[in-house]
Amino acid sequence: MSKYYMFEIESIVQTFTVLDTGKEISFGYSSAEEQECFKDVNGGDLILGYYNEPIDAVKILFEVKGHLEDTQIELVKKLEVKDGVCITSDIADDLRQKKLISIYKEKFDEIYEQMLRKQESGENADLEEEFRDYLKNVRELTNIRQVDELKKWSDILYGDGVISKNVYSITSYAEYAEIEDIIRNSSRYAIYKMEQKEKSPQSGLASDQGLTNYGKFLKYREENQKGNEKREERVTGFEIEKLNFTAPKLPVPQNYLVFGAPGTGKSHEVKELQESYFPDKNSYERVTFYSNYSYPNFVGTYKPKMEGKDIVYSYVPGPFIRILEKAYRNPDKNYLLVIEEINRANPAAAFGDIFQLLDRKNGRSEYSIETSEELKLFFAKRFVSGFDEMSGEEQDIALESFSKMYIPPNMYIWATMNSADQGVYPMDTAFKRRWDFKYIGINDNMESMQNVTFKIALASGEKKVNWNKLRMKINEVLSGLQCRVNEDKLLGPYFISSEVMAINKETRTFDESKFDNKQFIDAFKNKVIMYLFEDAAKQRRTEIFKECDEVTRFSSVCAAFDKKGVEIFGREIADSVIEE
Repeated sequence: MSKYYMFEIESIVQTFTVLDTGKEISFGYSSAEEQECFKDVNGGDLILGYYNEPIDAVKILFEVKGHLEDTQIELVKKLEVKDGVCITSDIADDLRQKKLISIYKEKFDEIYEQMLRKQESGENADLEEEFRDYLKNVRELTNIRQVDELKKWSDILYGDGVISKNVYSITSYAEYAEIEDIIRNSSRYAIYKMEQKEKSPQSGLASDQGLTNYGKFLKYREENQKGNEKREERVTGFEIEKLNFTAPKLPVPQNYLVFGAPGTGKSHEVKELQESYFPDKNSYERVTFYSNYSYPNFVGTYKPKMEGKDIVYSYVPGPFIRILEKAYRNPDKNYLLVIEEINRANPAAAFGDIFQLLDRKNGRSEYSIETSEELKLFFAKRFVSGFDEMSGEEQDIALESFSKMYIPPNMYIWATMNSADQGVYPMDTAFKRRWDFKYIGINDNMESMQNVTFKIALASGEKKVNWNKLRMKINEVLSGLQCRVNEDKLLGPYFISSEVMAINKETRTFDESKFDNKQFIDAFKNKVIMYLFEDAAKQRRTEIFKECDEVTRFSSVCAAFDKKGVEIFGREIADSVIEE
């Protein structure tokens, strides 16, 4: 058996008023007090939503669907009236003391009946105005007193109980035809007609004209609605909001950001996941952000192109919209957008208003955004067959189908980030919280290069040096008390690529037969030494390049490396990394 409640929704009234009738909403408790209020509320109970601005009034009716764990209650919006139904001051006072109160069924029925009457009167006003416009613009009548006369007799006979509802609440011609007969045959209306005929035998009755023309108006209205429905069905053929996404959910976050020091294998991590879950080359796209990368690059913009001798402008989608279009078009398949080096551009600027779509619920954007006019046109041309040949009115209907945009559950966005690089942009907290982060530590994923060794000339002769031991020793110096370099500037195991280190892709082990020693030495000099000189150890060069006579010029450090090899880092490091 249902129970009845009244709930004060003042602070969140906007959340509920934008929700369409019949839609569900999950309402999270904002305090322990609120959670306590709702503990006895069960599925099937009815709640009247009350607010006190500008007056104490009930505006919305909810039906309780159930509880979601202990933190939320799920409601279905059943009814909303524009101006609300005023309540007595004693109930208002109770609600100021406690957000949710229980009420008797009799009180609920009384308020509910008033809400229905309010709703009906609002609909009546709309139909009355629509009828007035019909007479002026379609029938081209200048004297439209019949609108008011029809209202007057409708109210009189409705009040007397002769007809079951007000004429201006009837939208069906078939239903109106029965009411019209009742009005014309009622004794009170017959007496009125007779009296008016005696006064002016030649003049017609405005109320009679109103009765006739309202029937014509309803026929005209129904025909237009049927035409619009058929036309809308023909011109859209595709509605973004009604898509049913059936692609399987992957065991990886949809907004996934991998970060760590340079060379830790961030891109490798993402690439392996992509190869596992998105092997089809048409199911993913990869983009790299850079300092001037912006919203038009990422989302899309108009660009000029030549058509014959003329320059025309057309909308060119960016990688985000290209993947989004595929996800909309194929709701049974998953798609991936990979963003490398996401913080080399300004992420908030590149995403723009799409940033809001990153908030997901059950995989889909929790909040849609308004689609820009250029994107509406782009989607309409891509999804609606024969769009360019349609009439202006048909195009407007088609464009309206794309008025909202969201990220669907079958679209994944994965990114990599290295906060240590020079020239990167900071990522604000609001942007960060919309991602699932994974940190790759400085010594993670180093198993495959444990045995990578290279030959290098030292002052004492040619020796074999273990790359991973050398990397870790350099990191020890960088992070020690003398240098105090942050972890995200240290050397990861893949600072030199796995191809140069001859790491077998299948076995993930060192393949000495394919190792090119000269190539490795060149990579070490041009990548590792350059990075230490220009970035990580820029302020502490003497601490890293201990055996170099000159550390202010890169060429001098390279010359010392060619002569002494890894001994430029000091005898202590050199002795610990040489393989016997």
